[in-house]
Amino acid sequence: MNYFLLIALLILFGLICFKNFKLGLALFIFLLPAYIIRFQFGGIPSTVLELCFFVLFLIWLIKRPNLAPLKKISWLAPIGLLLLAATINIFISPDKLASLGIWKAYFIEPVLFFLILATTLKSKKDWFYVLNALILSGLAIALFAIVQKFTGLVIPDAWQQERRVTSIFGYPNAVGLYLAPVIIVCFGFIMQAFQNKKIFHAILYSISFLIFSLAVFWSKTEAAWIAILAAIFIFCLFKKKLRFPAIGLLILLILI
Repeated sequence: MNYFLLIALLILFGLICFKNFKLGLALFIFLLPAYIIRFQFGGIPSTVLELCFFVLFLIWLIKRPNLAPLKKISWLAPIGLLLLAATINIFISPDKLASLGIWKAYFIEPVLFFLILATTLKSKKDWFYVLNALILSGLAIALFAIVQKFTGLVIPDAWQQERRVTSIFGYPNAVGLYLAPVIIVCFGFIMQAFQNKKIFHAILYSISFLIFSLAVFWSKTEAAWIAILAAIFIFCLFKKKLRFPAIGLLILLILI
């Protein structure tokens, strides 16, 4: 790990966040796969994504966010109980170091990120902005996976014979884990674009949806296939025009 390059990138990321915090937030979401770049600093394990998050959180504090939107959120008490349970678990766990790492990465940082999102994204336009960053991130992952399918490029030996794509990850299931939620977001944008008669946007999102689907299909992550179909079905239940066709299709699949 070139620490000078890493420091330079973090400084650049910090400047972007300070200048335009929403742009920095969108960039952070685009960089979510950076968690795979791991290193140790002074014996403490970390990732590039985690360091970017610390920078994002620090700039968020410096900008003195308006915490008023949090008063409207009814989840704060359950979140507090969840954090309390996770904290207690550190003391009763036989492996306290591993437990502390899970507490930091799976509980504290996600909750802090939730606070950043809740106080920064104040309109549908803001959410549209950052979710498109997620779709762009997914496209980068999916396109590389498709290239792998036809070239066999850097597919680990364990999955080389089957040509199960892994993209930048170390194993195929990670492709499904990352892209499945992105596919559902993309599907929602397709429906919204058609509803608003934005045909060009609908075509772009449909092409993205196809690219995502091919990547997940060729990763052979069957759990992701089922999750995507189930999520799309539930999505359709909330749309009056799609509700009965979705139920009809489900009945047909059950009969088959």
